Order: sequence, then structure tokens, then C-alpha cells
Amino acid sequence: MFVNPDVAAEATGFPALGFNPAPGEPPAVGAGARQYSGIAEKLHHAHEAIQSIITQRGMWEGEASEAFTRRVGDLPEYLDAATGSMNKAAEALTQWAGTLAEMRRAAEELERQAKKAKEELEAAEANPAFELANQWFDNAQALQSAQTALGNAATQVDSAANRLAEIMDAAERLQAQHRDIAEQVAATLDEARQLAPDEPGLVGKMLDGLSGWSPTTPTSRSTPPKPFSRRSTTSSRTTPMSSVRSPDSLVMSARCSDSQPSSSRGRPGKPLAPPAQCSEG
Repeated sequence: MFVNPDVAAEATGFPALGFNPAPGEPPAVGAGARQYSGIAEKLHHAHEAIQSIITQRGMWEGEASEAFTRRVGDLPEYLDAATGSMNKAAEALTQWAGTLAEMRRAAEELERQAKKAKEELEAAEANPAFELANQWFDNAQALQSAQTALGNAATQVDSAANRLAEIMDAAERLQAQHRDIAEQVAATLDEARQLAPDEPGLVGKMLDGLSGWSPTTPTSRSTPPKPFSRRSTTSSRTTPMSSVRSPDSLVMSARCSDSQPSSSRGRPGKPLAPPAQCSEG
């Protein structure tokens, strides 16, 4: 059985449940949201800057206009798409931070309930009435009394075991809900990271280059400027964007679909004893 290491590491805080239904730290997720929001703001400012340059193209004609178009490439489109994607990621993380905080409170409450239910089950299994099993009694009244005591004890064990099972079911449902939402957030972050520039300061360098452009810039340079292409920043990436935390670290064990609770299901402990018997004669 595969157990996600992050889930296993945090399970120590949930001894009654045996697993953490909602792993993750809301403050860390919130910090990630602010980080993505900051990147979105910088990209937005860059988009506004390039747009302000583009609006001056009306005075350019012919070769100068064509050269500028080649230089800009699809930079404005890239900046606009990246800004939207970063904002979407920031919003997703902000919502996830709040949801995760609620889930962690629910997980802690389930842990308290599971601890109490286990204690009640242990107490029910330790009922002295089970010692009446396999004993012989001199009369039918004593036998009936013993059987009644055994039946009541068994009912208490069943009730406690069922209560514990209900709590474990609720914890597993919470874990599944956590996993589903976290995977959605991770997908949003993956999309945002694919639109993010790999090289720190890449957008700034592009804008610095464009700011030096003018209609009188010679177009017959020995080394003409390389036009911006969104494909050049996405198809050949070798490392993820260093300034943004990875999706898995932000969603906190989002993809743990193979992990399962370690607690045993059903009624733990010894089986019920056989009924008491009445002695002959």
C-alpha cells in the first residue's frame, strides 16, 4: 500500500484516526496566493507598458512599422494571458487557504470524536458481563439474568463500534473532498506555471529592449534583435520558474489518491463470548 509521505508525517497528530484527512498549512497556501498575485501585478504593468509603445505605431509606416511588429511578436498576447492565469492561480489559492482551514478544523473535531469513541468501545469490550459466558447456572432465572447481561454488553459494543465506524467514514469523506479540491487547485497552478517566464527578470529585459526602439532605429544591423515568441519561453523550458513554489508544495499533498487510512474497520477487539449455559440437574 502506498502512503504519501506528507500524509504519513502528519498522521502523528491524529492517533485516533490513524491518518490526517486534511493535510496542509493554510498560512503557507496564503503566502503562495500573495506570491502569485504579486507576479500577476508585475505582468500587468509590463503589459500596460508595451501597449503604450504599441499605441505610438500610428506615426510609423513602411519598414519601420514592419520591423517593430517583428520585434514585439506575440509579447502583448503572452503578457495578457500570463496575467490572467496568475490572477486565476492567486484566486484559487486564496479560496483554497480558507477551505483548507475549515477542513483542518473538521479533521481536528473528528480526531476528538474518534478518540472518545475508541475509549467508549474499549470500555464496552471490558464489560464484566462477558465473564458470564460459558458458565453454568443452577436455575433458569440466573441463566436468564446472565443472558440479558451478555446481550446488553454486546449491544453496547456494537453501538460503540458503529459510532467509531461512522466517524472513520466521515474522516475518509473529508480526505476525499480534500484530495478533489486540492487536485483542482494543482491543475490551476500547473496552467499558471506554464505561462510564467522561466528566467527571472525576463519580461523586464524585453521591455528594456523595446524602450530603446524608435522609428529611426537602423533595420540593417549585423545582429538583428530576436523577436519575442511565446513558444520560445514555453517549449524549451528545462527548469520550473524558480520564484514560484511548486503546486504540490502549495496544495499540500494534493495528489495522494493512493493513500488509505491505516485504521482497521469493523469492530476491533475480542469477539463476543458465547452465551451462558444452565447446568443440568
